[in-house]
Amino acid sequence: MFIWFMYQMEEEIRSQSTSVRNAWESAHRKSSEIQDMASGAMGFVVSGSGTSFNASLFLSLLLNDSGRPAVPVAPSEVGTYIRSLGRNAIYVFFSQSGESRDTVRAAREAAESGARIISFTNSQESTLSKLSDLEIYLSVGPEKAVAATKSFTAMLMASLEFCSAIQGSCSEAVMRKVAASVGQVVGQAENLQVVSADNYIFLGSGYSYVTAREAALKLRETASVRTEAFIAQEFEHGYIQVAGSKDAVVTFSEDQVTARIREECTSFGAQVLDGSLGSQVIRGFDYPERCVLEIIPWQLYAMRLAQSRGLNPDRPDRLTKVLR
Repeated sequence: MFIWFMYQMEEEIRSQSTSVRNAWESAHRKSSEIQDMASGAMGFVVSGSGTSFNASLFLSLLLNDSGRPAVPVAPSEVGTYIRSLGRNAIYVFFSQSGESRDTVRAAREAAESGARIISFTNSQESTLSKLSDLEIYLSVGPEKAVAATKSFTAMLMASLEFCSAIQGSCSEAVMRKVAASVGQVVGQAENLQVVSADNYIFLGSGYSYVTAREAALKLRETASVRTEAFIAQEFEHGYIQVAGSKDAVVTFSEDQVTARIREECTSFGAQVLDGSLGSQVIRGFDYPERCVLEIIPWQLYAMRLAQSRGLNPDRPDRLTKVLR
């Protein structure tokens, strides 16, 4: 049955039960190659721009948690690590298109140094793919809206299997549970209400900081609102001074520090929102896999907020899908 969506962004959000499965399968097919490449590596330098940087942060956390040193860096800063680590590190690049200018430039510099390169892309014929020793193809189909949605969750799911492969295990059970839950998460977010705020402040820690950053980026890109993302504990070091009644503060962490911040921000008159937007399905998952689902309501929220402001979430007027 054909279903018509007003925006491409909505169609892409709703397709994520399929796209996360496809991305996992692509990574799983490369599991032996991943193991071979990772053996003996001093560490990983992980890079990407925008949404792809947030995926880089996620993979870096996974690698460090598994005992593999990793650092997430912007593509423009990769050269510093090439000079200090050279070919002793593996360089991992995320890019939906595989053509992002700064990412391709950094990958080319790494390749010229003789280092090994792994890429996560949604285009097998891209420049980045051709520069890579190993490509993990996301296989999510065309992503036409400027703001990345399904490619981001695909990067997260592929990253989970990437780390499982390095450890000689398999994340299939996790993938199946996540993929089966996407529709429920979308359904629970159907009637979400956007709030009126001049600024949105997103707080997280550890893996939830990845979600905080990506949610902030989605609102900034699609709805043209001012947003910031902080590690929750850092927010108290000066930044909380400017929180007030014109702000919405969104918290993803569930610790004592965050509870205290929520109380303080409420006393300042800020609107305080729960990062799960009330989804019991999301709350049923632990980190890191929770990140795959946790961002989905905020993708929808960004789209709805853009609509409420009279904007087209598919086509922000100052952005392009690929910065060449």
